[in-house]
Amino acid sequence: MSGVVLYAEDDENDAFLIRHCWRKLGIDQALEIVPDGERAIEYLSRQERPKLVLLDLNMPRVGGMEVLRWVRGEPHLAGLPVAILSSSNQKKDLEGAQILGADAYFVKPASVLQLTELVAGMRQRWLG
Repeated sequence: MSGVVLYAEDDENDAFLIRHCWRKLGIDQALEIVPDGERAIEYLSRQERPKLVLLDLNMPRVGGMEVLRWVRGEPHLAGLPVAILSSSNQKKDLEGAQILGADAYFVKPASVLQLTELVAGMRQRWLG
């Protein structure tokens, strides 16, 4: 398992903010950001297994739910932690993610401070 965290996010501002929080917290694991679910699947198909996958739900080409479904169907990715990080707080999205086997579902916070706290919690839970 590599020290990489894969984040599939099509919004450049959200990707920038996560990277900012990552640096602010001094997280050792590399953060690899891809712009859509198709690229996430390509990455997971050919790269070393990451420590964690973060998925936005609404992305062009292939969305987060489709990536989650694909990951859970791949034997070589069994047990890989996958967390949804979405702006959607709709119950159907949360339930859909749970049914497909997401390890967590987070609604993107409104402030950088809250996002930093969320990233710190992810580090504690999955990155040691």
